[in-house]
Amino acid sequence: MAEALLNQAHGYGIIIGLSILFCLIILAAIRVQKRYLSEDSEQSEMFMVANRSVGTGLTASAVFSSW
Repeated sequence: MAEALLNQAHGYGIIIGLSILFCLIILAAIRVQKRYLSEDSEQSEMFMVANRSVGTGLTASAVFSSW
């Protein structure tokens, strides 16, 4: 049987470490968008329609299709 490249502890460390790094990158991107691009993604309506001004019908269809 082949020897494992990493033991279990190192594997979990890599997965958790990369997850934390990805989370920090996303948080930094959100702050940059809010500060420099004036995009407010805290409202669910803006999140669902990618911060575009669309009518109520299109927003409702986007919510319905995501279910």
